[in-house]
Amino acid sequence: MYNSGKYLDINEIKSILPNSFLPLEQVHRKLIFRTAQGFMAITNSRIYNEYSGEHLWSSAFLDFFRKYGVKYICQTVGKRGLLLIPMEILSQYTDYANSKLYKGELRYFLRIRIDDDKYILHSKDYELDLTEFFKPMEDDSYIDIINQQDHNKIMEAARSFKDFEEQYVMAHSYKVRHESRCQKERIATIENHTCQICGFYQPYTNSAGKQRWIIEVDHILPKSEGGGETIDNLLVLCPNCHAKKTAGIIDVNSDYSYTENGVKKVLLLDNHLKV
Repeated sequence: MYNSGKYLDINEIKSILPNSFLPLEQVHRKLIFRTAQGFMAITNSRIYNEYSGEHLWSSAFLDFFRKYGVKYICQTVGKRGLLLIPMEILSQYTDYANSKLYKGELRYFLRIRIDDDKYILHSKDYELDLTEFFKPMEDDSYIDIINQQDHNKIMEAARSFKDFEEQYVMAHSYKVRHESRCQKERIATIENHTCQICGFYQPYTNSAGKQRWIIEVDHILPKSEGGGETIDNLLVLCPNCHAKKTAGIIDVNSDYSYTENGVKKVLLLDNHLKV
């Protein structure tokens, strides 16, 4: 088992939490905090790499948290971000999770499997998708990871990507848009970060000294109409062509040709749609 990172510190956690949860005031040594949304407990978790993929391993005093009135569990995800999970969700998990008595309190072991951009809480007889509760750090290291992979491996992962069951879900009082940044970067990489319509290609070096590209990945069938991140629904566009598609100047046809100002044309570049 390989431990791939450190925990988020409290300042990083504060930077990720929605403003509606701030300020934080610690009220118990078991990392319970008072927030504007009620009591929240923090459980720290590193990302571990095993033969079966990436996992989060941690434990939490769920019974104690429930008695204390904790409404949310803030589960850190290495340095990637955090899962802000309603306590009512984890209360269901206690019937299935492994636990151990520790200083008079049951400590439950939280098992979370990372499938691409999805976070699956699981035990032997239980699975629950927690992805809607994930709040990322502004981290783009996944771009470097994908671009260092073999082309065939990237293509295989792009083809086998399992889309979200719903593109939008309600998470309490707000609507959450499910989107896979990893899948979008795979498609951009397959197309060499080049606009499939006009051929625009512009690399640059960011403030961290890493190469990035001025390019965007758009949905052929919009999210609002049920379109997701499967390989056949993503198009690599420069900002200008993306804006024209959004404005209706460019329309993509079912055969992956496109119409611009009433004139039908074929894509200049296509390494993934018709493959």
